[in-house]
Amino acid sequence: MIEAELARQLSSFPTARRIWVAYSGGLDSSALLHAVAQVKPPNVELSAIHVHHGLSVNADAWAEHCREVCQDLSLTCLVERVSLDLQGKSLEQVAREARYAVFAKYLCAGDVLLMAHHADDQAETVLMRLMRGGDSTLLSGIPQTRMLGAAAILRPFLGLDKSELERYLKERSLAWIQDESNFDDEITRNYIRNQVLPRLRAQRASISTDLCRIASLHQSLSALDSRLALSLIHLCSVSVYGGVCGIRLDVLASLSSVAQRALVRSWINIKGLPQPSTSIFERLWSELIAAPHDSQPLVQWGEVKARRYNEILFIDAELSQAAHPSSCGLKPLNAYPAAERVLGRYKKAWWKLFQIPPWCRDAILCVEEEGKPVALIDKYTGNRMNLAD
Repeated sequence: MIEAELARQLSSFPTARRIWVAYSGGLDSSALLHAVAQVKPPNVELSAIHVHHGLSVNADAWAEHCREVCQDLSLTCLVERVSLDLQGKSLEQVAREARYAVFAKYLCAGDVLLMAHHADDQAETVLMRLMRGGDSTLLSGIPQTRMLGAAAILRPFLGLDKSELERYLKERSLAWIQDESNFDDEITRNYIRNQVLPRLRAQRASISTDLCRIASLHQSLSALDSRLALSLIHLCSVSVYGGVCGIRLDVLASLSSVAQRALVRSWINIKGLPQPSTSIFERLWSELIAAPHDSQPLVQWGEVKARRYNEILFIDAELSQAAHPSSCGLKPLNAYPAAERVLGRYKKAWWKLFQIPPWCRDAILCVEEEGKPVALIDKYTGNRMNLAD
């Protein structure tokens, strides 16, 4: 059954030339790796990625186990070591971000990354989000498919219980590793898995199936919301410098309070950004939208920043801070005095001409020759800017 279901779902990616497996060596990913090794389409390269978090004294042994299993299956196994810096974030969040950074490093356009999340994981996720509270869209749980850059992520086991994966491995006498941290109930997900769900199942055997059904329903509703939001977003969206897209606040204000929030939630989803908590989301209205026009309010969650400029709401991940390859002969336009003309205009006039929000202005550099400005350049792209009126 597992192999048949996996083959059916892989048939949805007929042009894929490389399949990756996120392989921890645990029960779930071991079942996935062995199953896909049996059913992968011909002429498709299969490889595994093992992320070495270094959190356990057994981490090196786990990495070696993964290499050996892949060698027995004649598969490539990439082991990538990561370092984790919590910086006020939870360990689970930081580890997840590190894993996805590794995946993004290796995946190319058209690749498919398989992840071994199953129905029990989905049920745990829904319960976690219920405990944290938040907008109903958070109950969508784990998506079966989504994009990671130009590659696709597929979770083929979301409709299967963990017990089915364990039975698959035991029937074939296949070994897997056990992460001792799975028994640490100080971790919220483990507490739900080890303490909460067993008690709920004792009262209602179908609880995992019920929670997965809720997630599926909310995924359908979120998809519908997104389609409806797209028809509205083009009416109130506007682009400024660099193609940065925002939502006009005057149009947003013409909607009801409920519609405003639904639109912004959908917009965040469409942009592929993580949703904020309910309390942070409400700060968009209480602190950002309601702030004085001449202020520069900021609401942030993770790497995402919500800002306002020229009566437009912007929500985007932080810009890359990679500087222009050479700073020789380059001076930030922001460094010039406000009262000094640069290439015939005050810098305030340049900001207005190119519609450059305050948080993007450090990217604009002035090219100097013999101490005199001759051109403006964007340090992120290296492109000279058209100075014509």
